[in-house]
Amino acid sequence: MKMNNPQIFHSLLVLIIISFVSCGNWGWEDVTSDEEPQLNVFALVSLDTAVQSFVEVRRTIGLSGPEDRIIGKDTVWYGDGKNDYYIETIWASNFEVRDANVTISDGTGDYIFHPVVNRNTQYDYYDEDSRFKCIVYLDTLDLFHPEPNKTYFLTVTTPDGKELTGETVTPIIPDIYEAQIPDTINLKKTFTILWRPMDSYSRLTTDAWLCGGYNQKINEPGDSVWTSTVKYCDWYYEESDTENMTIELRAMDMNYYEYFIKHSGDDEFVSLLLGGGDSGLAFGVEGGYGVFGSIACDRVCRVAKR
Repeated sequence: MKMNNPQIFHSLLVLIIISFVSCGNWGWEDVTSDEEPQLNVFALVSLDTAVQSFVEVRRTIGLSGPEDRIIGKDTVWYGDGKNDYYIETIWASNFEVRDANVTISDGTGDYIFHPVVNRNTQYDYYDEDSRFKCIVYLDTLDLFHPEPNKTYFLTVTTPDGKELTGETVTPIIPDIYEAQIPDTINLKKTFTILWRPMDSYSRLTTDAWLCGGYNQKINEPGDSVWTSTVKYCDWYYEESDTENMTIELRAMDMNYYEYFIKHSGDDEFVSLLLGGGDSGLAFGVEGGYGVFGSIACDRVCRVAKR
């Protein structure tokens, strides 16, 4: 069955946004000299119902600039007593640009993305009385509904005169041939996933451990089939053991593919998901660094039997 459960979608959205939106200097490195700061942007047009389109705006900073700053204090109560509280320090990253003007256009209409404060506890690295507040730019009015195989334009400007522009062409929405997949998949045997061919790169993943085989594959344009492999299975699984397995096929535009797949192993690569690296690559953007990409996705849920 296709995954149409709103609660599942909401949970996926929260998890993915947390993984995308990292605070502090996680995923954003300073430059190696005191050059003029440049915008460093990660913008995503999403046709995946579980991922909201968003824009992250950062900047490079020189060696002399501090990475973080304190932006306030907050009183946190944990009981009813007069002393049942502590003062929490709120930090923000100096890599972050909190006052940018962000617009995505389809050539006929402009959609303004507004800054939204997110609290991300996954990457807190100060003591328990500190936290980061970070910004992600979202379509808070829910007016932006991207379409497949369409060109979108990004414009980011800042009060100090910096401007970054970008362009992406969205992929078509993948279509897994659900009827060809059995309701229960035996992971000790090979199984095959078929989908409608696309003219874009894609990634197929399963969230079940496939008896020592690979559970993901990057597909070339035109590919339409994937078959699992079986190397070995853990002996301690009972024959009756089952789990829910999600099969996901994610299409991506060339910008996304070039940035996150093709150049992911380069020394100068910046992974906005995993952190580290330099800030020198730009795909789909001009006037700074980063990537303006787009994705689309189809998911099928099955029962996996050990």
